[in-house]
Amino acid sequence: MNEDRKTDLPLYIETNKRVGETPLECLNRFKLDNPLYKDLPLTYAGRLDPLAEGVLVILAGEKRLEKEKYNYCDKEYTADILFGINTDTHDYLGLADLSEEFVKDFTKGGGVEGGEGEVLKEEMKDKIKEKILSGVDSEVKKFVGDIKQIPPLFSSKNIAVLGLDRIKDFCKKTFSDEKNAVFCTTKDVKVYEMEVTGKREVAGSEILEEVLQKIPLVTGSFRQKEITERWKEILRDSNGDNSHISNIKFPVISLRIKCSGGFYVRALARDLGEAFGTSAIASRIKRTKIFSENQN
Repeated sequence: MNEDRKTDLPLYIETNKRVGETPLECLNRFKLDNPLYKDLPLTYAGRLDPLAEGVLVILAGEKRLEKEKYNYCDKEYTADILFGINTDTHDYLGLADLSEEFVKDFTKGGGVEGGEGEVLKEEMKDKIKEKILSGVDSEVKKFVGDIKQIPPLFSSKNIAVLGLDRIKDFCKKTFSDEKNAVFCTTKDVKVYEMEVTGKREVAGSEILEEVLQKIPLVTGSFRQKEITERWKEILRDSNGDNSHISNIKFPVISLRIKCSGGFYVRALARDLGEAFGTSAIASRIKRTKIFSENQN
């Protein structure tokens, strides 16, 4: 634990960022909850997405000068990866679309309910889900080691370089082809460990309920109204035109990941979806550890 020359207060602090907070909002809450730090300059190290939660490092006093070092500490996460849905942010806080493999012809009125065509479509979805749930243990092993990763378009680095308006304009045209955007560059990251810790299926109605609980927790300008309306449109409840969609079961896998700094769980979700010929997003991200020399 490091101490400043002028104070006995710890200058390296690990606090818990809540779902819905930005790192800056978490830092401001820390200031309010810890008035002893009111005369010390503070900053945070290592970003977390608004819907992510978990360990956030706060640096005080002279320790702030070491921020860059703490930005790239190794980290550990737990996460849930939801297959069959795509968003332009690769988490709930984005404009959503359903993957065609899970809902083919349902929204186009194809087939007769209860008929042979309907049975075939159910079999198709079941085969995709079985492929994911049975094959994901071996698939995640391919992401262990030194890998190249394309950060999500909606990431702090891209927003700083490109500007939010340019990213939004691109996503209005197509967010399914972000890897081919000329301004996307790969990053070298390392995954030390990745394991599947759980598998389940969730109904569209359950997903919508969770989305409608989490989105209002986010303040600031994150397209909340537009995003909420899109989720309602594609996963409408039983009183809407898409009642059959709300009953579709989507596969979810839970992961534990130990990785280098700069690794994006949202990008992992996107790439896992592609590995199975569909889409996927990170429906839950929690940072559980930061591997720092300052840990007790």
